[in-house]
Amino acid sequence: MNETEQDDFFKLLAAYQQGALNERETQDLERVLAADREARRLFIDFQQRSAAIAEDFRRQLISEQAAKEAIASSDAEPVESEASIRKRVSTPKFLVLLTLAASLLVMFRFLGQPEDRMRLAVAPDVPVATFATLTYADNAEWLSDQGEVPRMGQTLHRGSVYHLVSGAARLRMDSGAIVAIASPSTFSGSGGDALNLRHGKITARMPDQDSDLSVRVGETLIRDLGTAFGITTRDGGDFDLSVFDGCVAVQARDRQGNLSELELMEGHSAASVGSSLDERDTLLDVRSYEDIWPLTIGIDDASSMIELARPGPQQPLSDLANNSRLLLVPEQLNQHIQQSFQTNLLLPGASWPEAMTTRRSLFAGQVISSYLLAYVPEVDADVIRPRISGRVSFQKPILGVVIEGEALLESDQVFGIDEINYEEMTWRRLEVNWTDDGQVAPDAIHISGDGKTLYFDLHVNVTGHDSIRVLVDERELL
Repeated sequence: MNETEQDDFFKLLAAYQQGALNERETQDLERVLAADREARRLFIDFQQRSAAIAEDFRRQLISEQAAKEAIASSDAEPVESEASIRKRVSTPKFLVLLTLAASLLVMFRFLGQPEDRMRLAVAPDVPVATFATLTYADNAEWLSDQGEVPRMGQTLHRGSVYHLVSGAARLRMDSGAIVAIASPSTFSGSGGDALNLRHGKITARMPDQDSDLSVRVGETLIRDLGTAFGITTRDGGDFDLSVFDGCVAVQARDRQGNLSELELMEGHSAASVGSSLDERDTLLDVRSYEDIWPLTIGIDDASSMIELARPGPQQPLSDLANNSRLLLVPEQLNQHIQQSFQTNLLLPGASWPEAMTTRRSLFAGQVISSYLLAYVPEVDADVIRPRISGRVSFQKPILGVVIEGEALLESDQVFGIDEINYEEMTWRRLEVNWTDDGQVAPDAIHISGDGKTLYFDLHVNVTGHDSIRVLVDERELL
């Protein structure tokens, strides 16, 4: 940017911070920030400086107020603490200070080059209400109207507006709901179970019955009823909603202020057109959610040799057949084990078949997610023994991997799902010995020491369904 462009840009930022931009001007600014790295750098610098100036003014105001009241109070009366006075400093006054700070920073370019500009001390952290925790970020680049840059494991604050400019991210809402976000998206949180999506794309899942989430898109409120769903906004404030599992309630208000409500069931979708909703008894294009759906179901990364089942009602395995990839199917997610039982597991840090499986107990009350990793060949496969190698990384640590055929049959009773006919799956074991007259090596499985990543090197059989079951421990928080 030249000097004139910078002047105009800082005036625009000051208007944005004062809330003086209309919706179209705000969207124009967001597009500039998404496309221009230099603009994003200036925006972050501007926000941090204006926040620091405002905080400095606020602290001075508190200090002066405390001094005045201390002088005015009698010796017999207790002097109110500065912390108490801090609570009484009204939000409107602080907003006035923030506006003043923004106006001052319009003169930003007159302070010289970045390394020569004044360095403002950042005020100590003040407790702020949160709404979510960032549990994953993949090449994520952020902007925030408060100058915040979310980091892994850090909380996001209510009232702040977050712009995910690039990459993808996953949040754990304070209510327990899991939300994956694709870029570019702009959102904020008004509560531990309430998300405001200004624009962008998200998928969400409720891991247990205590989880709760509502998402507001414009004048429409989408509330989960124990479910998984996806939302994509479109130009003009419209959006598409797809229900992958369970049910959602949708409340919409038309231009006359009339409130309408409908429930969308699993496998159904709706598209907003102006103030109306067009309900459909099929899902919209779920392929658009394939980039962030894995994050929603606890998968952080997977190699190209893995085909993940798409969101929505589980399809028959035969419909997902692939000669060159392994199919990864989420089975029972966040399942509370009802009755203790034993099974053979390959444990974290071990390599199979060098290390054999170990008999382990899974106890009642444990919370476990299970994933079926299987080779499902096409009917007319013409490859004899294709070799498939790759990896998959999970959000939570792997408890163990079920490998032997008998152990798979045992665990089907606990972790299997009705949509899969496991009895039709043949040759479910892996090969422990050299085969084809010593030409084909045994299959190999390795679990990383931290339990987060599974590595596989398989010579699969096109006449069967080589498969394993990955059990993930859901007790870890992040």
